[in-house]
Amino acid sequence: TKYELLEKLQVLQKRTLKQSIDNSNIKNRLAETQKANEALKRMLSHMPTVEVKHKLVVQQRINRQMAKKLKTLAAERSLDEVELNVRQCTIKKFAEQINCMRELAVTYSANRSVTKNNKNEDVKIISVDQQKFIECAPYSDVDSNVSLMCNKT
Repeated sequence: TKYELLEKLQVLQKRTLKQSIDNSNIKNRLAETQKANEALKRMLSHMPTVEVKHKLVVQQRINRQMAKKLKTLAAERSLDEVELNVRQCTIKKFAEQINCMRELAVTYSANRSVTKNNKNEDVKIISVDQQKFIECAPYSDVDSNVSLMCNKT
């Protein structure tokens, strides 16, 4: 009976030793998972919340809309520049016509004064100073939709 009791004691000691080793292993794994949990909590605390992500999405949408507006405004500006240059060319043509009319009026008044022999008729002459205009033509560029090629005359 003593021998059986010793065997039982050894078996119980082995079982308690095995359980204590398993218990320490479980405690170690629990400590590791707690460390990992704390690390994840720290990482999550630094990550943006849903509200911040929503604000970011809204801001990105606003930025895209503003970029579209800027592109349309740039296109309108280039078209306005082309229109301005066309108007300047038209003004130049009218100025040339006025100068031609002035020259005709001067020659006509000189001819009239010679034929009428000193009749005092006043002919008002319109004078237009020669202005420097820029002639521009639109051309397409790879980087921009419409650009201007200008020459000073």
